[in-house]
Amino acid sequence: MNVVTTSLGAEARNVREARRFVLHAHSAVELSLTLDADRVRVEVRDDGDGEPARRELVVEATSGRGLALVDMLATDWGVVGHGLGKSVWFELLR
Repeated sequence: MNVVTTSLGAEARNVREARRFVLHAHSAVELSLTLDADRVRVEVRDDGDGEPARRELVVEATSGRGLALVDMLATDWGVVGHGLGKSVWFELLR
């Protein structure tokens, strides 16, 4: 099993870096990728409270599609609370 992790500060410029790596958040994030023989698990941990919620898709909107995409593409996904913050994870077939 291979795991790739990166930590990013809460500066706005790091959003681009996180998106390059895979995902983004509104606080500092820790991103982990776990590679198994048949799947990839992506986990994003941040200090934000609350759980992500799917938004109603609006054709003209320039944001708000992330969770809908995860739901369509992932074989499974979920949220795990950590007291301070949470991890949102999803799995893809390799």
